[in-house]
Amino acid sequence: MTEGTPPTASVPPATVPPTEAIDPVPSPSPEAVEAMRKLNEQRPGAAFGIQMAVGMPPNPIQQKVNESHITQALEIAAKSQRNDFCTGLVDRAIQLVIVFCAIGLGIFIIETFKTQPNILIPTLSAFAGFIGGIASGVGLAKSFGRGKGNG
Repeated sequence: MTEGTPPTASVPPATVPPTEAIDPVPSPSPEAVEAMRKLNEQRPGAAFGIQMAVGMPPNPIQQKVNESHITQALEIAAKSQRNDFCTGLVDRAIQLVIVFCAIGLGIFIIETFKTQPNILIPTLSAFAGFIGGIASGVGLAKSFGRGKGNG
C-alpha cells in the first residue's frame, strides 16, 4: 500500500469488543439533580424543558396530573373558544352598525346640501377625512395587536 491511498477490501474490518448493555437514559449525577432542583425553584418553565431533554423525572406536581385535570383543561379551552366566538360576533355586529351609520350620515349630508355646493364640498371633504382617519386608526390598532379583534 502506498502512502495516501485508501485500504483495499482485502483488509478485514476492525471488530468492536462486546460491551455492557448501554442504559438508554443515563442516571443524572447528584450535582445535576441539585442544580435542576434549584432551577425548578427559580424558573419552573425552563427547568421542565431541560428535565425532558436530559431524561430526569419532572416536578412532582407534574406527575400528579391525571385525566380529570386534562378534561377540565379541555372544557375550559372549549368554553373560552365559545366566548371568543360570541365576542367576535358582537364586535362584527357593532362594526356593521357603525358602517351603516356612516353611510347614512354621508347620504344625509349629500341630500341636505345638494343644492349648496359651496357648503357640500368642504363638508364632504371633512366627512371623508374623518371616516378615513377612523378607519386607518382601527386598522393600525389591529395590525399592532391592540384592537379587540387582534387580526
